[in-house]
Amino acid sequence: MEKKVEEAELNFLNATPQFEISPEFFNIESLKIVKLYFCVVDLPPLLKGSAFLKTLVLKKSVIVTPTFINTIFKHCMLLEYLDITQSRGLNELKILAENLKKFKVLKIGDCPNLVEIEIVSLTLRSFHYCGNLIGDQSLELLPAEGCVVQYLA
Repeated sequence: MEKKVEEAELNFLNATPQFEISPEFFNIESLKIVKLYFCVVDLPPLLKGSAFLKTLVLKKSVIVTPTFINTIFKHCMLLEYLDITQSRGLNELKILAENLKKFKVLKIGDCPNLVEIEIVSLTLRSFHYCGNLIGDQSLELLPAEGCVVQYLA
């Protein structure tokens, strides 16, 4: 915190048990880019220091819940890029980003329990989804003008 770190990439591939990120981690005001791999994140309900967060990457075993997503989009008003990959805890994804003026890129990949995606964003320009549709589901997107949509099943 004292060093005013702007970018943090934490990979705990071989940690047993899974490494837990302290809720205080997201209160580091200088962080602009956060990349977390193979860890458990417990967000506090109020993120004091994440106002300047621009990029968030959550991969492999980071448990992403609807509450987690709501907290991120409520407090990280400068968020531009979100990447969620291989999160088994994600079953529905509702992104309500109508208040975010800079949110441009969303990547969702290989989340096997994901059954529903709802995105409300006026600024989203690129949406990448890699995964399977479950049952009789279909993927319906109404992208904003100029938005690039990539779907890989």
